[in-house]
Amino acid sequence: MAQPHLGERTQIRFHAPKAVVDTLSAYAERRGLPVSRAVSDLLAEAAGRPDLVLHGDPQFDFDDVTATAAPRSTDETATLAIRVPTELTPTLDELAIDAGMRRPDVVAMLLAQRLGLGRLLPERSQLLMTG
Repeated sequence: MAQPHLGERTQIRFHAPKAVVDTLSAYAERRGLPVSRAVSDLLAEAAGRPDLVLHGDPQFDFDDVTATAAPRSTDETATLAIRVPTELTPTLDELAIDAGMRRPDVVAMLLAQRLGLGRLLPERSQLLMTG
């Protein structure tokens, strides 16, 4: 069955602690959406662009999902590639410039903070050195 057109999309690939990526996957499963769509909506909401949320309200109680994705080691990372509305990228770029970070690092930070897992991210100086 054909899927509806979601509009122009831009792919963003980012690294985050494995617990963050696992929690995002569990969140998508709970919402019954593909990971990219669910994470894109969550990112749009976290970046202050709720007008770009396509699949209902991304508000969610993450406590039960984060408990299942408890980190075994804060050194474990995973990569996630998502497709976001092209209109979101200027907002992400502005946030990145304001923070002195790269766009993928801002994406990881916004999502981790939104999930309540911001403590798992490396310090900002470590993020800058990986670029």
